[in-house]
Amino acid sequence: MNKRHTRQKINADHIKSPAGESRDSRGRFLSGNTGGPGRPPGSRNALGEAFVAAVYEDWTKHGMAALAAVRINCPGSYVRVIASLVPRDVLVQPTTSKYDHLTNQELVETLHEQTRLLLLASESEED
Repeated sequence: MNKRHTRQKINADHIKSPAGESRDSRGRFLSGNTGGPGRPPGSRNALGEAFVAAVYEDWTKHGMAALAAVRINCPGSYVRVIASLVPRDVLVQPTTSKYDHLTNQELVETLHEQTRLLLLASESEED
């Protein structure tokens, strides 16, 4: 660092902004600063609620027809929209089976036995 830059940094370490908030040499607020009044409460929410209400109204009038048109005319977009609605983190729980404890060899033997019993049952029905 040169001397000029060092002096600027020392002088700029605690700058007071026009509103009186303290900032560091990079212009960031110092910890403990309230930050100012911000936007009026509910202003963004009102816009969001109006938008969602308008989309809902349009959907109730035209949604099914629009969905069908997209499905027919642009199936890739249709699938992309459907995929975006599915949660990314789906918890898949394995189901239990009465065969879970068997080894592969035991499963093959069971399959052969069940097949033999089915063949015997079908032969007896033919008689």
